[in-house]
Amino acid sequence: MTKVTLIMIINSENYHEKKIQNILKYSVYDFELIWIKNYSKQGENIAINDSRIKIKESEENNLMKTLNISINEAQGKYIIFTNTLNILLDDTLKRGYNKLEENNADMIIFSGKTKESTLISRITQGKPFNIEKIREHVFSTNFQLQDCLYNKQFLLNKNIQFNTHNNNDSEVFTFKSLIKADKILLYEKKLNNPNKEQITIQEYKQYLENLEYIKEIFYQKYDHIIEQAVNNYAINQAIKAYNKIGIKNKKAAYNLLRTNFIEKLNTKTIEQYIKTLTSRNKKQFEQVIITESVEEYELLKKVYEDKKHINYMKRYEQILQTEYKKIREFNHSLISSNSWKITKFLRIRNKL
Repeated sequence: MTKVTLIMIINSENYHEKKIQNILKYSVYDFELIWIKNYSKQGENIAINDSRIKIKESEENNLMKTLNISINEAQGKYIIFTNTLNILLDDTLKRGYNKLEENNADMIIFSGKTKESTLISRITQGKPFNIEKIREHVFSTNFQLQDCLYNKQFLLNKNIQFNTHNNNDSEVFTFKSLIKADKILLYEKKLNNPNKEQITIQEYKQYLENLEYIKEIFYQKYDHIIEQAVNNYAINQAIKAYNKIGIKNKKAAYNLLRTNFIEKLNTKTIEQYIKTLTSRNKKQFEQVIITESVEEYELLKKVYEDKKHINYMKRYEQILQTEYKKIREFNHSLISSNSWKITKFLRIRNKL
């Protein structure tokens, strides 16, 4: 049986050759590559020269439907999703594959070394876990579709599929998997070396809708315990995505963001909602709400960052002054000590 199926989505005219060559030299040699032609027609010549690569046309111009079909047709025991803007790192996949085999797990997350992953590793002690173990912390992470290696049988048994009515369902797919998995592994290595790209207004609008949908999914399964985590995740991710918008589209993105936040402000539970936010996210929420234009918002953000920098420098100065005071007190006590007086002649002799 094939070890791994890589389902790759062509969504850029760049990096194709580099991407393919990187995959072909993989340390997991027993793999197949399903190359979904969603936007581009490049790559046919490369595929012809390697039997492991299959080119697939997007079904009815519906990427999510094509991904679902690809999952069913995959020959690999495990499945990973990738795209032309994420360059797979050597050997990391092999190690992840071995960990899945050893633990018979449903999925493994390649998180990289972050504060959040360290916390989760401490909680789970490096053993397989399920969402119950980390439900208060899962929303402080930023797991993406391409960060996970999935057991194909797990996806089929739990009927985890992409929403064919939402052509940007990758993040929702990841959280569905997290909810339904019985055995999850965390590997603090990065599988991808992502290239930065700006997102479009349509993608941003869809992303904001996805965040609300993810909240609904978790609210259906869990109680108020994760309310704080999910609310902070939604705010933080909405701001992060806004920052990826190009200058030309900032105004439209700001209007979407502000409308999204205003809708939260007009709910009956707004007071409870505000209480669940961290001080940082509360400040980010307020900045969007109280401004009325993208120029005003960007200026307010800059002022806030400058103020944070000034406050940091002030605290740093206080720390230096405290340490300097300690050193002076130590020197004074040393000079006043009997041992210092007794050894005075030795210091004089050394000078001579």
